[in-house]
Amino acid sequence: MSTPTNVKPLKVCIVGAGPAGLYLAHLLLKQDENVKIDVLEKAPRNGTPDGNAFGFGVGSRHEKFLQEIPGLWHRIEAQSAPVTRMRIIGRNNLCQEMLVKLEEVDTKKRCCVSYETSCESIDADQRVVTTTNGKKINYDLLVGSDGVNSTVRKLLVETKGLTEERYLRNKFWKSLKIPKQAPNVLSPRDFKLLTHPSFKGVVFPRFPEGQTALVFWNDSCPQNPKGIETIGDLTRAMTQAIQPKASKWDIAANVLFSGFGQNKASNTGEIRVEFDDDECKRFVESKTRRENYIKLDRYHDTASRIALVGDAAHGMYSLLGQGAACGFLTASILAKSIQKAGGDIPTALENYSAVAVPEGHAIADLNLLPHAIFGSLVAKLLSVPLLLLNALRGKLLLKRVVSDDVTYQQIYRENSLLVMVCRYFWKKDRVPFFDTKTKLA
Repeated sequence: MSTPTNVKPLKVCIVGAGPAGLYLAHLLLKQDENVKIDVLEKAPRNGTPDGNAFGFGVGSRHEKFLQEIPGLWHRIEAQSAPVTRMRIIGRNNLCQEMLVKLEEVDTKKRCCVSYETSCESIDADQRVVTTTNGKKINYDLLVGSDGVNSTVRKLLVETKGLTEERYLRNKFWKSLKIPKQAPNVLSPRDFKLLTHPSFKGVVFPRFPEGQTALVFWNDSCPQNPKGIETIGDLTRAMTQAIQPKASKWDIAANVLFSGFGQNKASNTGEIRVEFDDDECKRFVESKTRRENYIKLDRYHDTASRIALVGDAAHGMYSLLGQGAACGFLTASILAKSIQKAGGDIPTALENYSAVAVPEGHAIADLNLLPHAIFGSLVAKLLSVPLLLLNALRGKLLLKRVVSDDVTYQQIYRENSLLVMVCRYFWKKDRVPFFDTKTKLA
C-alpha cells in the first residue's frame, strides 16, 4: 500500500549496497511512492575482484524474499548454478542483478546509488551523513548495511550504548576458483568435501562453469595452511584433499549434507584435477579471512534514527548458508515495521528490533555447529547423536534452515540441546575481536 502523495517524503540513507541494503531499497520504493533514498557503497559498481570468488547458496528461503520483487528471481536463476535444493550465485552477480532491477523499477529516480563513496562521518544528533567526497546527506532514517566491520554499528556501540558481543572463529579461510572439469572428476551439480591433514573444506559449483573451493585451517598458521607456500604446494595439497577417502568427519558431514548433492564419487582411482595457475597464485598471496560471530542487544538507536541490517546486525558463520537470507529477513522486517508504523520512525525501530533480534540471535547460534561436529572426539560424540535424532524425527537441521515455512527461532528450539553443546565448545575455541581501526572509513 503506497503512502499519500501529500506526505513529506521519508529521507533514507543506506550505507552499503550489498544484498541486504539493495533489497531494503527495493522494498521501500515498492511500498512508499514518496521515499527518497541515498545508498553509499565504497566498492566499484562491478564489485571487488574477489567478490565472485565464493558464492551464496540461495534456496527456498531466499527465493521467498526475492519473489517480493517482481522479475528479480528469474534474473537470479539465470545467473546462478543449480545444485540439489538450492542455487549458487556469486556475490557480485547477485548485487548486479539486484541493482539493474532497482534501476528498472525506479523510473522516477527516487533512489541514488553512489559507488566508490564511503561514509566519512555521521552526526547522529543532527542526523547528517558526510561522505568521503564532502557531500552532506540529511536523513530521517540511517541504515547500516555495511557488513561485519560496519562503521555505523561501531558508532552505535561507542556513542549510543549498543551492547556488542563479537568473536572470531579459530580458523582462517580462503577461496580458490577451480576451472571446469570433466563430470567424472568434479560434478557440476554437487558438493564435495575436502579432507587434508592441514585443512578441511568443501568444493561447490560456480556459475557459469567450474567450481569454488572453500578452505579452512587452524589459526596457528596465519598466511596459508601448513606446508603450503607455493603454487605447487597448493595444487598437490588440493589434489590430495579431493581424492575419495573415508575421514573422521564423514559421519557428521553425511548427516549434515544428506540430500544436498554431496558427491560420493564412485571412481576409486586417482582424481586428476586441473588448476589455474593465476588463481592458485591469488590464493597463496591473498589475505586470510575469519568468520565472525556478532550479537547485539538491539538493531537500532531510536534517538538518532539509525537501524542495522544484514551482517552489520548479525554476523554469523557460513556453514548453514543463511547470511544473505537473514539479511533479507531483517531488511523485510524493517520495511514492514516502517509501513505498519505509518512513517513513525521511532515506533518502527522499536518494533523492528523486537521482531528481528530474536531471529538473528537464533541463526547465529545455530551456525556454531562446526565447533561440535568438526571438533574434538568428545564434541562429536555429544553432537552427532543429537543431529541423528532430529533427522529420524524428520527435522534434519540443514533441510529446516533452507525451508521457507519455519522460523529460525523454531529451528533453534528443535535443536536447543545441540546448540548448548555447540556453545560450550565455542566458548573454548573462540577468539576475541580487537578493533584496530580508529575512525570511520
